[in-house]
Amino acid sequence: MNGPHVRTSVLSRRSFLVSAGGLTVAIALLPHAGHAAVPADLPTGPFRPNAWVAIAADGAVSIISPAAEMGQGVMTTLPLVLADEMDADWDQVRVVQAPSDAENFGNPGFYGIQLTGGSEAVRGYWDTLRLIGAQTRMVLIAGAAAVLDAPADELTTEPGRVLHPRSGRSLGYGEIAASGALPAPLPEATDADLKPAERWRYIGRRDIGRIDVPAKVRGAAVFGIDVQLPGMLYGAVLRARSRGIGRRSWTTRRPGPSRAW
Repeated sequence: MNGPHVRTSVLSRRSFLVSAGGLTVAIALLPHAGHAAVPADLPTGPFRPNAWVAIAADGAVSIISPAAEMGQGVMTTLPLVLADEMDADWDQVRVVQAPSDAENFGNPGFYGIQLTGGSEAVRGYWDTLRLIGAQTRMVLIAGAAAVLDAPADELTTEPGRVLHPRSGRSLGYGEIAASGALPAPLPEATDADLKPAERWRYIGRRDIGRIDVPAKVRGAAVFGIDVQLPGMLYGAVLRARSRGIGRRSWTTRRPGPSRAW
């Protein structure tokens, strides 16, 4: 198949798998449209306790999904872990696909590389997301303590709200976002601040639907192959025009015994 307009190169199976894996991740990190997913922009809102979470005045919570959704469900699972620790109301959560930013969103289980593969998404991000969720919850409690003029150690949370059981008062996360300033310095969460398993609201549940599925069912999801950009070039595999070139093939000319060609 060599010719003046055909470029050929030797491509081993190993190098192909490495290249194809990188291409898959790159495609998956493109803007992802879904029922609860939004394009690859950082969360926006008046209340940004960290790079992973933003809370709007209406109570909507934007959470980064750091790994690429390739059918394995991580675009739901990873934000869900963070949402559980921060006591977010899952019905108020929107998932934001992470941009290319390994410094903030690299996988600790993959040497800090922002790469999806090897079944390392949940295992790699598990501790990080839980600590970020716990820190976000601590920031919300600090903000509520300032607004309610109550000691932070007397406050607790339920999905989407900070409560002061002693006085019966409470604040929604949106109210804290609208009226509360970020504490300085920001609190740092440790393993001691994480919820015990018996207090998990979302982790381990089987009845929470994947956020990427509705758009795929409706045919509205945008995949890498759907993206069109001005001046974009296309690549295709150049294949032989017929099968069996350079080797023996078998065919049947008419009913009866087969003949070799």
